[in-house]
Amino acid sequence: MKASLGLGLVIVAGGLAACGSSTTDAASTGDGSGGGASTGGSETATTGSSGGSGTAGTTSPGDPSVGGRVSSSGGPEGGVVILWPRLVPAESADALREPATQVQARLRAIVERALPGRQIEVRPEPERACPQAGCTAVAISAVLFRRDNGCVAAATGSRPGRSPTRIVAWAGEMTLRQSEVGFREPPESQIRATDMVPCDRLLDELSQGDTNVEGLVRELGQ
Repeated sequence: MKASLGLGLVIVAGGLAACGSSTTDAASTGDGSGGGASTGGSETATTGSSGGSGTAGTTSPGDPSVGGRVSSSGGPEGGVVILWPRLVPAESADALREPATQVQARLRAIVERALPGRQIEVRPEPERACPQAGCTAVAISAVLFRRDNGCVAAATGSRPGRSPTRIVAWAGEMTLRQSEVGFREPPESQIRATDMVPCDRLLDELSQGDTNVEGLVRELGQ
């Protein structure tokens, strides 16, 4: 059974603000996995190595400017890299950590079905973004949003390089202002949840949107 949103809340950098809408914006507040909320949502530029310029598939591991959120690997060339999900808002990062791990496993299973034989690399927490020069592989991830006991999930994906990120609904009901955002821009800024599912049933509800995710992966991997 899905949880009704009731009084809507709009997420803003620094907290929640009440509004009269019956929907909820999964606006960019950062996922908190890098040691604090990211008020802008997008990741800042990084260098490929100490004293060098950025190159595709590399970055400085644990760069303090982004709290380690930029992947230290761009994934296998010709393959797929599954990034750590974006967890919104920052205050829900601890509660969403276990579901995020399970969502990554679910994404891997979907990639294996959609692109059999492709090499897959799964990045650890908190590596949620491609390096500044882009990932070497197709990049797949998710956005998990929680409010009270309600959750929604969307899947994201992009082609290699500095490519835009596609967004598809996965669990819960939502509207997308746009189905695509620019390279390393926060996809959650385009998601408006209209009906959330109980968080303890999120993984069960994912199966209803698996076809959307599989189609996205297959298209990006062509």
